[in-house]
Amino acid sequence: MQMNYNLPSQQAQAMRHNQKADQHQIDAIHQHWHTSRNTWLGDHQEDENVREGMEYAKLPEDIQRLEQLKKDIISTKLPYPVFDNYYRLSEIVGLYEEVWFEDQNEMI
Repeated sequence: MQMNYNLPSQQAQAMRHNQKADQHQIDAIHQHWHTSRNTWLGDHQEDENVREGMEYAKLPEDIQRLEQLKKDIISTKLPYPVFDNYYRLSEIVGLYEEVWFEDQNEMI
């Protein structure tokens, strides 16, 4: 039986190729974010209230409204839904963590 000693280097080469592809995707996302941010900044004054009249509110306690908000924050279809209120970033990040945890549990 002949051993293929090149296999580890082929695997390493494939891994480097995948990392380059991943880095390309990351770079594209990063560039898109900068372009979108700069466009938004160009449309707004520096001291302008970025909440555009939205009032702060705590996350909904009603289960149906909370589930709808979860669907809204992970929406991938345009146009993105407009929130009824301004929510603190820490609350939205916590909501994303709940969604992520629920998705992970469904996979198990």
